[in-house]
Amino acid sequence: MNNYEDKTDDRIVIPAEHISDQYDLRDYFAAKAMHEILVRGGWSEYDNLAKEAYAVGDAMLKERDKEE
Repeated sequence: MNNYEDKTDDRIVIPAEHISDQYDLRDYFAAKAMHEILVRGGWSEYDNLAKEAYAVGDAMLKERDKEE
């Protein structure tokens, strides 16, 4: 088990040093999505990259709300 996992309720725990008043779960999901998009390569329109990453983050939050 790594530091980001909490096996008691299957949720990801974001370490406190990564949280601030200006950085929320939506931002965290978008950053993870953006990283994956960039790692996979082939992205040439950087103007839309953030928009797409936040769309993925929003979808993740929507799905997360369904499970609660």
